[in-house]
Amino acid sequence: MRTPTLVLALSLVLTACSPHMAVPSGFARVDGRHDLRVASPEGVVIAVDVHRNRPRADLQFWAGALRARVASAYGSVEQTSITNQDGVEGVQIRAYTLQGGRPHHYWAAIFVTSRKVVMVEAGGDEAYFTPREAEVEAAIRSVEI
Repeated sequence: MRTPTLVLALSLVLTACSPHMAVPSGFARVDGRHDLRVASPEGVVIAVDVHRNRPRADLQFWAGALRARVASAYGSVEQTSITNQDGVEGVQIRAYTLQGGRPHHYWAAIFVTSRKVVMVEAGGDEAYFTPREAEVEAAIRSVEI
């Protein structure tokens, strides 16, 4: 009977490590390379990834790295402060681009603790993303750090 106990213990460990977020109405969990990924039927996507804080660095370092990465891919970016529901301060980067001649939004928020870096990405076609901006923002703020 060791196998069921091992499976239960492993599932509890994996569940404890997966990120939690309030999923907006009309979104569903979808498979992907992220720790958590949800999407609307129109293709608005929110993804969460949790990484070890290695090299161990502060929010300023990780936000600078994120900003550089997004700016190299999108050009112009906007940066603002963001705080999640638990009071953890982070940085949000917003960028816009054309895909197939249509405007698309890309948002990335990063939260840092001494042990982990949590990144939340959201994006989609402007026609579908803009009406859901408030829901996307609420989902980002709801991520447990």
